[in-house]
Amino acid sequence: MIGIPVKDKSDNPLLEERFGRSAIFCLIDGEGNRTFIDNDAPNSSSGAGVKTVQMLADRDVDVVIAPEVGPKATAAMEPLGIRVFNMGTVQNLNELMTLYNENKLTERKDSAAPGGLRRA
Repeated sequence: MIGIPVKDKSDNPLLEERFGRSAIFCLIDGEGNRTFIDNDAPNSSSGAGVKTVQMLADRDVDVVIAPEVGPKATAAMEPLGIRVFNMGTVQNLNELMTLYNENKLTERKDSAAPGGLRRA
C-alpha cells in the first residue's frame, strides 16, 4: 500500500507539501484502487510526523511518497520497513503515480537520526 499526502479528495488532487501536517492522505493499493483518509496529526502540538507514520502503518502502508520527511518520522518508518520516495517537483497525483510506476522517483536511502530542526 502506498501513502501520499494530498490537498483534496478529487480525481487528480494536488500534492501536499507537508508530510506530518497533511490533513489528507491518498492510499493506493497494489491494483491502483484509491482511498482517501483524514489525518488527525495536523492538530497535534508536536510529534505530527511520528503520529502520521503510525496512522499509515496501521493501514498497512509500506511505501510513502512525500516531500521532505523529518528525521523523527524517518526514524519511525525504518523499523516498520516503510520505504520513502521523494516526490520532487511533481504537482498532482496522476503525474506522481506515472513516475512511480515507471521507477523514476528517487528512494530515500539515508538514515536520519532525530536531531536538528526540520518540519515533518
